[in-house]
Amino acid sequence: MLRHVTVPFIAFARPRAGGDATLTFVNHPGLAAVLADLTDARALTVDQLGTPLSQADLSALDRVEHDQIGYWKPATVGELLFHFWD
Repeated sequence: MLRHVTVPFIAFARPRAGGDATLTFVNHPGLAAVLADLTDARALTVDQLGTPLSQADLSALDRVEHDQIGYWKPATVGELLFHFWD
């Protein structure tokens, strides 16, 4: 399970092999429902996390965040939210 550090989003991913930085997101509706009842976190689905950034509304992000996107070039919402850049 992954939780974003500043916004109440969570995601589920398969365990990574040693040294692998790739996240393979998975749906876990049962656990997502339990966590929704216990926390303020919202579980994102595989479809939501796989949304291309070109289709996402990034208007709330500031210039520095847009600069980071330009530098690191995440392709999807999931790569943007749950990254290993810093």
